[in-house]
Amino acid sequence: MAKEFTVKYQYALNSKDEIQNINALSKTDEIRREIYRCISCGNSLRPVLGEVRKKHFRHVVEANCNPETYLHQLAKRLFFHVYTDCLEKGSPFNIELYENWVCTSCKDEFEITCELDPKLIKFDLVKLFPNISIETPDGSFIPDILLSNGNGEKLFIEFVVTHVSSEEKRNSGARIIELSLEDEEDLEPIQQKLITQTYFKAEFLNFKKIVKTRCSFPSCNNKLFFFLLKTDGGAYVLNDTPKKYKLRLEKGDIEFSKVLPHGGPQIYIDELENAYHAKKKIRNCFLCRYHGENIFRDDDEGPIYCKFLKQKYVSTRAVSCEYYRADPKAFPSQNLDIHWL
Repeated sequence: MAKEFTVKYQYALNSKDEIQNINALSKTDEIRREIYRCISCGNSLRPVLGEVRKKHFRHVVEANCNPETYLHQLAKRLFFHVYTDCLEKGSPFNIELYENWVCTSCKDEFEITCELDPKLIKFDLVKLFPNISIETPDGSFIPDILLSNGNGEKLFIEFVVTHVSSEEKRNSGARIIELSLEDEEDLEPIQQKLITQTYFKAEFLNFKKIVKTRCSFPSCNNKLFFFLLKTDGGAYVLNDTPKKYKLRLEKGDIEFSKVLPHGGPQIYIDELENAYHAKKKIRNCFLCRYHGENIFRDDDEGPIYCKFLKQKYVSTRAVSCEYYRADPKAFPSQNLDIHWL
């Protein structure tokens, strides 16, 4: 679907070839005498400063002016003007990048890491790139804005009105910030001197991912899935923090345990069968030759229908059942028509 542009011509060039925002003008004789030109077509513009309609510039003579070209040219000029002003005054023009954090509390013991909430950190482009130019060739590319420094580092700023950067440019490895534009309001990040990765119309390409690590134990509140096999043969899945898991192990009734990549009935059944094949003492109805499926069970009913006792049970009923008989031929993995998942 093609973009719909809602350009209001809020900007023009004054007699000094400077960008002028209509909202900065008031009704004065000096303003009336000023000559304004369109950033796109170069034709004369007249400021409309009425109280009813929103302020805007209007072409003196109706012209075939392309709003897409207007937005693109305006973005380049405005960025150059704002950034140059920052360079002259020593004020910042920031970008915000995600700083991704990874918890390594469980890395050594469980061989897993957990992603934590990312943070946003600021980088002042003015300190990093003291040089700026418009549409300056860089190899085979001509970026809208080229920022550079004496170390050979470069950053492309591209303004997307109709087309994103070419695949060749995107895959070149060059760092690129693309700003998507549909109207003058989308220029606000330039005016605010802040482009952030949280802004949905900004895309950061070929930036190195920032990753930092920390050990959150024992304050880590991230819950993991643990398969626990008790000394009496009962087995269950614990979904809790590493600290609570270790406290559970201290009770001394756990014969075997392991961390699981996720929860769910299927992985529970898989671990039951794995424990049996590893010759561990395990008693669970899913492994019994008499187990059947309680297909039409309610939420408060167990998933097992015992064919021997003609009763519905939770699978750990086997721990105390005198009729329990483990039979690999009856294991769920041997039944291709599984309904209880």
